[in-house]
Amino acid sequence: MPLSHLKLSQITIVSKWIENPYWQYFCGEETFQHTVPCHPTSLVKWRKQVGPDGVEKLLKEVLQVALEQRALKPLDCCRRCGSRKSV
Repeated sequence: MPLSHLKLSQITIVSKWIENPYWQYFCGEETFQHTVPCHPTSLVKWRKQVGPDGVEKLLKEVLQVALEQRALKPLDCCRRCGSRKSV
């Protein structure tokens, strides 16, 4: 998912999840968790199952909902390439 764009290994992502209350909250946790949410290989299996097009579709849907809820401004959704095109 979007965390994969950080260029971190699955083990690192799962390990950092324990340390980061913001990631946990974004994932739906209401209280801070001290254990990993899944085995690191689950991320790889999920990504392979969904595929690149599925991940892109999910990201677009998340951004669209964020825009509708006014959690994001249209310019916040610009690609790093400098495009000003919204989702």
